[in-house]
Amino acid sequence: MKYSKVPSFKSMPLTSEVGKVAARVLAIAEDGTVSASGTCVRIGVGLYLSAKHVVEDFIDSFGQSNLHMNFSIWIVHLYEGPVSECWALTNVWTASNTDIAVLRAIAHTDGTKSLKGVNTVGLDLSSPPVGDRVVSYGFCKSRGVLEVDTQGVKLDIWGDPITSVGEVREIHHQMRDPVLRNFPCFQVNARFEGGMSGGPIFSDAGQLCGVVCSGYALDADDSEAISYGSTLWPALCIPLTVDVQTGSPCEPYCLLELANRGLIHVNHAQRLKAVAIKGGGFSGVYTPAP
Repeated sequence: MKYSKVPSFKSMPLTSEVGKVAARVLAIAEDGTVSASGTCVRIGVGLYLSAKHVVEDFIDSFGQSNLHMNFSIWIVHLYEGPVSECWALTNVWTASNTDIAVLRAIAHTDGTKSLKGVNTVGLDLSSPPVGDRVVSYGFCKSRGVLEVDTQGVKLDIWGDPITSVGEVREIHHQMRDPVLRNFPCFQVNARFEGGMSGGPIFSDAGQLCGVVCSGYALDADDSEAISYGSTLWPALCIPLTVDVQTGSPCEPYCLLELANRGLIHVNHAQRLKAVAIKGGGFSGVYTPAP
């Protein structure tokens, strides 16, 4: 089946299927201030990808002391009812060669939704070819309010999910430029706006093929959007320092190992090689398809 590649930017129902894997990323400051300015996508139980700059923006807003963030980060899925599925962030891992962050979180729910069989999405490490259709998803203009009273704690969140459709215009296997996008990425004409950062970019096969990175405001209604998605493979070489299942500290490993163990689903994982480097971390070499 062929789908339209004509760019579109539409609100989606809160109960759409993609909301089972994509969620809001919230920062809650010590004074109760809520910042709901990012999106993430679930690739495993308690394991998410988002944009590194989303976490960096939270730090810029609320600060940190002695490497301890002066805020907490929450991942929130909203369903009919309304029913919330909340995950408290425990770890964030990043690297210098990508705008993608790996997030680990533990479940904290209101008890009305079972977490058994949570939905996850598979990854495709190959960049979508130029001309292919992509569909991105995120939460624009989200906001939240935290209320604490004798009845307990209540978190209200507003902001409609958005689906943005477009096609791939350019692929940058190493980097787009040495300053703003000095990492593997691809350009699309889908419209990305604030709050969508870290959200999933899907191929027509329904697999995750990128993470929303940045977008430029349009100067005219007929102007084509210029937006960028982060290529996935560098994220699979980010060193992780705890067991994602137990939370126990361990020797550094990476998402590629989880893929090889079948804990996350990754297409074309055999094209990526992660080599441990002296001093910690991994060097990744990805061989595109001929």
